[in-house]
Amino acid sequence: MEKAENQSDLLGEDILSFSDSSDDEEAPLTTQFQQPAVDSHLEVTSNGNDSGSGSKNSRSGRNSGSSRTSSRSNGKYSSQPYTYGSFNSPTSSLGNSTDYDRSEHDPVKKQLRSMNRGTIDALREGGSVLATDENRTLSTILLSVILTCAFSIVFMANSMTSSMNMNSTNRSTTYSSPDKMEYFPLPDGTTFLAGGGLSSAFQTSQYVPFETKDRQRDSNTPASEIIFPDLFHSSLRFFRNTTDASLNETSSLFPLMKVPIPTGAFWTNLVIKPTADREFSYPIMTYPYAFKWNPTMMQISYPPLRRLTDDISIRDIFNPDMTFGTEEPITKRNVIRFDPLSVTLRFYGDQVNEQIEMHDTQPDPQTSYWETYLVQGSPYVTMKVKELTPVITALSIFDSISCPSHEKNTTDIENDVCMRKESKENTYESTFFGVQFVVKTEENLTWLVFASEPIEITLDQSRRNIRSTSKYSGIIRLALAPPPLEGTSLKRNGNKYESISLSESIGVKRLIYHAHTYPVSSDLSWDFYDVQTSPAYKIMNANNREFANTVLDMMESVTVANINFDFNTRSMNDDIDKMNKASPAVHDENLLMMALPHHAQVLPYKSILQNFDLEYQCIKGVMSPVVGERWTYNEHLTNIDLDSEQDIKNIERMDGGTRQVILKQVELDMNRVLPTLTENVYGFGKQTARLSQLCHIVSHLEASDDGGDPVDRIGSLTSKCAKQLYDFLSTFLDGKVSDPLVYDINFGGIVSHDGFLDSSGDFGNGMYNDHHFHYGYILYACSIMGRLDNSFVENYGIHVDSIMYDIAHGANMDSDTRGGAFFPFTRHKSWFDSHSFASGLFPFADGKSQESSSEAVNCYYGAYLWSSLRWDQDEERVNFAKLLLAMELRGAKTYWHMLPPEDLDTQSSLHSSQLYDNNFEEGLMVGNLGMTDVTVATWFGTKRLYVHMINFMPVTAITKELFDQDYIRKEFEEIISPVYDSVEMAWRGYVTCDKAFTDPNGAWVDAQALRSYELDSALSQSQVYFWISTMAGFNITNKDSNTTISIVDDSDKDNASCESNEKCAVAGLSGQCCPTLDNTQLQCCS
Repeated sequence: MEKAENQSDLLGEDILSFSDSSDDEEAPLTTQFQQPAVDSHLEVTSNGNDSGSGSKNSRSGRNSGSSRTSSRSNGKYSSQPYTYGSFNSPTSSLGNSTDYDRSEHDPVKKQLRSMNRGTIDALREGGSVLATDENRTLSTILLSVILTCAFSIVFMANSMTSSMNMNSTNRSTTYSSPDKMEYFPLPDGTTFLAGGGLSSAFQTSQYVPFETKDRQRDSNTPASEIIFPDLFHSSLRFFRNTTDASLNETSSLFPLMKVPIPTGAFWTNLVIKPTADREFSYPIMTYPYAFKWNPTMMQISYPPLRRLTDDISIRDIFNPDMTFGTEEPITKRNVIRFDPLSVTLRFYGDQVNEQIEMHDTQPDPQTSYWETYLVQGSPYVTMKVKELTPVITALSIFDSISCPSHEKNTTDIENDVCMRKESKENTYESTFFGVQFVVKTEENLTWLVFASEPIEITLDQSRRNIRSTSKYSGIIRLALAPPPLEGTSLKRNGNKYESISLSESIGVKRLIYHAHTYPVSSDLSWDFYDVQTSPAYKIMNANNREFANTVLDMMESVTVANINFDFNTRSMNDDIDKMNKASPAVHDENLLMMALPHHAQVLPYKSILQNFDLEYQCIKGVMSPVVGERWTYNEHLTNIDLDSEQDIKNIERMDGGTRQVILKQVELDMNRVLPTLTENVYGFGKQTARLSQLCHIVSHLEASDDGGDPVDRIGSLTSKCAKQLYDFLSTFLDGKVSDPLVYDINFGGIVSHDGFLDSSGDFGNGMYNDHHFHYGYILYACSIMGRLDNSFVENYGIHVDSIMYDIAHGANMDSDTRGGAFFPFTRHKSWFDSHSFASGLFPFADGKSQESSSEAVNCYYGAYLWSSLRWDQDEERVNFAKLLLAMELRGAKTYWHMLPPEDLDTQSSLHSSQLYDNNFEEGLMVGNLGMTDVTVATWFGTKRLYVHMINFMPVTAITKELFDQDYIRKEFEEIISPVYDSVEMAWRGYVTCDKAFTDPNGAWVDAQALRSYELDSALSQSQVYFWISTMAGFNITNKDSNTTISIVDDSDKDNASCESNEKCAVAGLSGQCCPTLDNTQLQCCS
């Protein structure tokens, strides 16, 4: 091939050539820029002759951008229009269509003309697979017909009903994070309407009824030493010396940023204390890749390559498989924007004009920079470069750079998308020019490299670096073709990974075909449907694979939530000036992403590619390929309130003897297991939740005695318990405890006083660890209190609202939307993972992690209960909390509860496939799940009992929805039963409740040996009795409770009695207070 006259001439021309011959099916496959995946050259070769010739064939996509193509003739590239575009129709994507007999204007038919026979056969095979998989069995078809008929009848009935009753209507409301969010007025009637941004921080600090703290003034560790504000774009930062009309100029309290910090976001490791290794951050995980950055470069890792497995853990180790940087020095780096599914990072090559950046995230047009869009689920790593010289560095060394080729064993490394310019003899140095390259490393890993503009790259003599020979402006994308799997492990031959056949891999074709469309950010939205009055909705979604298994549940459900992930995309068709616009211009239907296993359970069947032979792994299992810029799936929202309907029926049928046994135990426990005002926020929350359960139980049983409603009929014992609960909660919410709550204006959150002063205090509460664990108990207790006494809601509603906003706020979804109170959007919830992570602002090597899945469920259960009490007329608010709960339930049942496929009841279980190693899954329950590791251990021990019970507590009505019968049965038989008789008392209440799922009568007998004051602080003997008595199959009749069960009150020491201590007596306490039976000294003791 002749060398171009000069670099500028070569870069100004296009190097793509392709054939448009409709009848030359045997011609070598050549790569078109329009459809890079289908026509791609796929086999890496080293030398040879290229006999292909090309002619102009331009086809515009939906957003074609520039229109430039080139044809190659006699070894030279001449300028021709081309489009790096895509089909308009989503059904014409590779492998999604089997109908090839279409009109001359059909893009699929045009596409096929340019393919060789091998590719056509592969496509047809893929289409056949889809066609086969989409066929329904006879039984499924019959079921669909029956259901359709049934729904039609329901629909007609509903139509008749609605014609008679205008109030009965179908409801379909789309709801997303609002710019303005309504809040309850202050007790004096003052309206609180947070305007967003800085003003919101000051308004919120005045609205929240807890003392406001500023770490710069009130803490030994300033906020700027926890999160580094310099790592954020100027438009997001708050400068204390700024002049802003919205600021309270007399205030000494200031936020760190203009937006509340999403302390639970997957990317926070990027902006907190880095490692000692060249200032590289701790890793973040976007699935399937992990990333680190430092002041000059970004490391890219595919952690499953180094998976370490033993009996109690699986760890995917971060090593920089690729590092991306530039020849030029970097002057600054920033987080530019973020949303629940993505974060954008930028590195600047020039000095930055801060004044321009204060008002615009787009850089000065004269500034050189590169930025990357880290979007969860992307199988590519995308960089946008402007006037810088890219450098890619291998972990070890590069084995080769080549041009992609479809033919095996060819020798010419030159084709329509790539050519070798020169190679020095007796060295490894070589230079290539083009837009698509195949790069192999010494470990036999294959990476595909895509460029939106032609780029000249060279492999240097060290073989560690591939660098551009000049400054570049355009998009660069990298994608690993992962080694094949053997079970859950990657195949290896010694120190090298086995490689796939690029020429035969439909997955590689897919990677190339979809490379031109890339995500830059995302939007979330959700809508709710009343299933009972929308049968057409059920029929419409019958192709959902989960639908057939849960149709009965759906018929009983009240509400279904649809979750929408909208990925904002751009295309390599966009020229560099167009890409500099603030708003993404392209919403392309050819976006390729990877879904987690729980997504595969609920996404519509046709959304997931069935013919894709590459297996991208992450710690959660093998990911599934999804095409499309919008993902939509549903979650069924719970009907359970404080009790399920079945529980209430069981309570109504309870015999008098059993009721008296429980009431006597409640009366005893009300004196024995009271909260401690000197306890930390987590311990106090558990204790008040326990007391609130006593109140809830006795309100049911006393009311049932008289046949009344437990809310309307308050008996003497209920009244006494409610007073105790009110006193403890009001004392706590008024801050009259040793560890009160405060509002952290710097980050936008509610933290404990001790946690604020000491980063390790209260389990890291001040660093935003475990807030959902801590506050879930308080929300639960307040929900019961509010139902027993409306004055509590009137007096302390805003206190409890503020606590709920800290962990379940529906506003401030991303860095661009600044509306509502100054709290981040759903602090701990990972919307991509469908569960929470407990980690806050401590750096973690596994990105983020969580231990107690059941306490996370309890958090959103508490938020839902409080919302239904507080916003009973606002269905969207209540349903939003229910949605958070439904997601957490799915995440826990999918990723924590482990069952082999043969033990699954597919009618109810969400864990439908093996995710982890066989030996690991023998433990049945995950102890701690991180983004790059998973263990069957806890922070406080490795006993399997600990693992299971920390993921069982607390015991509430929602526990019955969290655990499926098939799972609980196997758990008890294999894990709990062998150690049941020797379990220490602290955990024995929980194992007894676990046993009650399958043997409630036996559990009732065992419960008689429990001692409330030795149980975990979130549980009492009364509660265990009540739990068992509401179980299906419980049929013990306690005709003479005094002889059947021995209840002993041993709190009779006069000098320790509550009555002997004036403050305790005034508080209405009785029994043993100073100390209590578990040797706790109450604050009321004189």
